Amino acid sequence: MTTGIMIPICVVCNNVKDVDLHEESEQWGSLYTYLAVHGLSSGDYLLTHTYCPDCSRQLNKLSHGYESQSASGFEATSQSRSSIGWSHEDKGKR
Repeated sequence: MTTGIMIPICVVCNNVKDVDLHEESEQWGSLYTYLAVHGLSSGDYLLTHTYCPDCSRQLNKLSHGYESQSASGFEATSQSRSSIGWSHEDKGKR
């Protein structure tokens, strides 16, 4: 039977957040270590999915890089369309 303890686990690296309310800083580490330190076994907890700070920063870097690549790719496509003499507006007229 579960005791209602919810443990945040990163969906990327599978590290868990130590939910000790007495500490002000976030501590992330191995699920197995967390379970051993807190004396928990299967059925004593539920996992809730999130991103740890490290994976969140990496995801933000990747998404910003993707956005800038997409924007520059669109500009190149627009330029190539204008160089061949048609645009989205012209396409419906043909």
